Amino acid sequence: MFLRHEKAPHGLWTEITVALRAHWRCVGGVIVCRDITELKEEEFFVPTKSGPRMIAADAPLRMF
Repeated sequence: MFLRHEKAPHGLWTEITVALRAHWRCVGGVIVCRDITELKEEEFFVPTKSGPRMIAADAPLRMF
C-alpha cells in the first residue's frame, strides 16, 4: 500500500499483514506494517542493455 503523511510527503510503500488463525481466517484487529519503500524503488527500475527501464510505466493501477 502506498501512503503519504505530513512527515513523508513523497510517500512510503508499506506491506501489511493480518493475524491469521487456522483455516486462513482473519482474527482480531491488529495489523503489522513494514516500510518497504526502498524495496519498491529497486523494483521500479530494471537495468537493460540500453539503460534502466521503468517496469511500472504501462502497468495498470490496482486498488485493493
